Amino acid sequence: METTESSLKGEIVRRVLHICVGAILVYYILPSTLFGVPTWIYLVALFIALPICIEVVRLNNKSLFLGLREYERSRVASYVWFTTGATLLIIFFPQQIAAPCILATAFGDPAIGVTKKLRRRYTFSIAIIIIFLIFLAFKYMLILAVFAAGVTFIAQFIEFKVQWRVRRSLFWSRSKHEVSKYRKYFDFLFKTDDDLMMQFIPAVVLFFVFLILPDLMPDTLLEPLDQLAFLK
Repeated sequence: METTESSLKGEIVRRVLHICVGAILVYYILPSTLFGVPTWIYLVALFIALPICIEVVRLNNKSLFLGLREYERSRVASYVWFTTGATLLIIFFPQQIAAPCILATAFGDPAIGVTKKLRRRYTFSIAIIIIFLIFLAFKYMLILAVFAAGVTFIAQFIEFKVQWRVRRSLFWSRSKHEVSKYRKYFDFLFKTDDDLMMQFIPAVVLFFVFLILPDLMPDTLLEPLDQLAFLK
């Protein structure tokens, strides 16, 4: 019973934190500089550098935090993929693309996880409707919102794997008649995470729409707040 309760708590924490990452959009209402430092530097430090540092320590100790899955004991956790992906979207994509893609992942992915025990058509329908409403909230026209929701939903199930290794003969010691322990650092499996793909794939697709048919894209929704001017 303790294991079940622990798993439930972990799942709740994971879903809540997943949604909370959507708060990264606060970046858009901040001034371009904070205390004389460009705001994007704070963004990179908090949502890329800090999570990566935490992961380095965690992976070296092979430990798990509440909310992480067992398989993440030996691989980069999904929250790092999410925060890194969201940060890169904000920096490199227009707000009207980055913001809804980030929120669609923040709410759409947990929706799929929470409803996965339902029949597949219900799970898919609930997730697509939530994502669709998010794009509508960012003033996407109906057809484009439907298209964006479909691409975002499908992207959740796409992943890429790359196996990269150096031949063991390079690390073979003739004197010791064994392979050097350092070989392990040159043999790894690179695998993308759905928290990254669910953001990046629709962002790239919508960016092409933005380039080809810019009139279809809405204007930016979030603007810096005047009352935060004292932070500049």
